[in-house]
Amino acid sequence: MKKSIITAVCLSMAVALSAKVEVKPDKSAFFSYHNTSAHSVSVRFDGQRCDMTNHNGNWHYQTHPLAEGLYDYTFIVDGTETVDTENLHRMRDITRTMNFFVVEGANANLLLDKAPKHGSLLHTFYNCGSTQRRLCVYLPPSYFESNDYYPVLYLLHGTGGDEDAWTELGRAQQIADNLIAEGKCKEMIIVMPNSNMWQTASPAYDIEISNQNSADPVLTKQLQDGQFELQFGELMNFVERHFRTITKKNSRAIAGLSRGGFHAMHISHYYNALFDYVGLFSAVYMLRRDNQFERIPTLSFPADKQTPKVYQRVEKDLARQFQTCPKLYLIAIGKDDFLFEENTLYRQYLTDKHYPFVYHESEGGHEWRNWRDYLILFLPKLFK
Repeated sequence: MKKSIITAVCLSMAVALSAKVEVKPDKSAFFSYHNTSAHSVSVRFDGQRCDMTNHNGNWHYQTHPLAEGLYDYTFIVDGTETVDTENLHRMRDITRTMNFFVVEGANANLLLDKAPKHGSLLHTFYNCGSTQRRLCVYLPPSYFESNDYYPVLYLLHGTGGDEDAWTELGRAQQIADNLIAEGKCKEMIIVMPNSNMWQTASPAYDIEISNQNSADPVLTKQLQDGQFELQFGELMNFVERHFRTITKKNSRAIAGLSRGGFHAMHISHYYNALFDYVGLFSAVYMLRRDNQFERIPTLSFPADKQTPKVYQRVEKDLARQFQTCPKLYLIAIGKDDFLFEENTLYRQYLTDKHYPFVYHESEGGHEWRNWRDYLILFLPKLFK
């Protein structure tokens, strides 16, 4: 009898807090949340907070028809944000956890775990100066079944991200697995380091994580002080010693989003004989000493005594890089991205110098929806 009472209470609690998201035939999303004691419930959907309608403790909200893609959400119950415990599809953005669902479509299907063979994700630490830094490595499906050597892509996160950003938010493993399974891209190793020099690892592994934010001038200096670029050789040495990589220019690629695009651009010109494939996704190009993204009338690269070594010879390094042009130099940006003008100026600089590049312009702004699509565009073009 006692067991039955306990079971009934547990079931009652589960029903009282049940949640659900359903993609309707018209591709709208229907959110429901059952909680009879809540005074207010809303859903934070794809970055927007939407109030839910209450009918006797049954809260619901329906979106307009959605374009294909991945959408994140959480519920906010009486001011407290909570995940949907009924949906095990979750991802982490720094210290925040969200649920997600996918509205299927051509590119969106590549974000799903549907490949017949999967690659492996390995997390490890490498020595960088006097510290150890954590990185995430994707190994292709055949890696442990063969003795083959593979080309390598170094894939960099943006400001506020970490070594898990491209797998948590970017679905890099699913994209690579599915493109490889469809025969649309070559098997490759993808290396995703933590480029935050004040942070050795993602928050779960770095107990000394700084509370600084991107508006902090001290942090801004650390973002663009050249240390990540200068120490990039140590990362490459570790990767090439511990994994079966092809150590030739035509088998190395580097790409990054936002500030990761800044690093990819500067690493590729500083080590100008090492990379044949460069991907700049919504990239920053200018060296900033404050954190202001004000309107930029001209594109210039400072070379005074205050400029870190890596950035002192940008134009000369670019000239050397394009003497033997990379096989692919891709610039991708959304029309509504706040960095659109800066990207336009950089493209004009390359055009004036007769440096060849490929340009991709999409809808939308500075967001993961675009960066996933840019990775889907980029991977099939590598290592031809």
